[in-house]
Amino acid sequence: MQIKTGITLIDKLEEKERKEFIEPLREQVVKSILNLRSPFKPDGFYFNPESKAVYKDGKKQGGNGVTTIKEPFIENLLKLGWQKEFPSIASEAERITKISTLKNVGKSKDLIYGHVVSFSREEEKVVIKDRKGNTQEYLLYSDCETSEPDDQLVGKLVSMKIAKPGGLDVCRTADNKLFAVEWETGNISSSHRALNKMAVMLLNGYITAGILIVPTKRMYPYLTDRIGNYEELKPYFTLWQSLKIDKGFLEIIPIEHDGLHDDAPILKKGKDGNAKKPVVVDPSNGSGHTANQMQLFLLDENK
Repeated sequence: MQIKTGITLIDKLEEKERKEFIEPLREQVVKSILNLRSPFKPDGFYFNPESKAVYKDGKKQGGNGVTTIKEPFIENLLKLGWQKEFPSIASEAERITKISTLKNVGKSKDLIYGHVVSFSREEEKVVIKDRKGNTQEYLLYSDCETSEPDDQLVGKLVSMKIAKPGGLDVCRTADNKLFAVEWETGNISSSHRALNKMAVMLLNGYITAGILIVPTKRMYPYLTDRIGNYEELKPYFTLWQSLKIDKGFLEIIPIEHDGLHDDAPILKKGKDGNAKKPVVVDPSNGSGHTANQMQLFLLDENK
């Protein structure tokens, strides 16, 4: 797999922190990308020319599954001590958006239930007693929607809807610092959400560094669905660069296949068990395993 020229949107770290924290972990990310190989030909990452997506009735059909490409990359980082789906819990990123009064406690896992103890838009805070009688405090947006006047909420049984930025693909902690990596598998809106999520967490100090991995426009036609790509994000770079972040690192890494080959398998969507997955090879000898018996090799950071 190739890495094309990308962009560092934010780079506000001391030199010592960059050398001791950013550079070693970024190198692990870079190696795990560059060493992605096609299962049939370990000298590079190839697409079958017949897998190029076409549009029929306004919908994109064909292409290669993105998740199938992403999984070996994630698994290799896990071998290096990264954590998968690390929760992006951050006080400024999770706030109550809607409060509704109820007669009975519901069962939705997406809502928070309890009796209101106090409510203040000025302090942007709501306190409730949950079903176990424990007192819980939550931040809320000042324009939070409520089903009753604010001064009538105290004592009422309510459900609360919370805005969450979602989990991070992989993270690595070191010296109380958090390095986050997102591999784009969604559309351009998803790419924006991924960058915004990491930007918010940089703003509130929850993470120290973040990287978004996206395909190039040249790679895009060989992927399923309407995957976000680097070129589509370019018009918005100045927005993220203008953020007033005192400390942090945020980068976009564009990736691209090494070429086309008639023998390359078409990579299935999602987690289809019949999909032949790419592998991360040992750069010292080019070895690797494919399909269901695939093994991912631990990269030697000293190479």
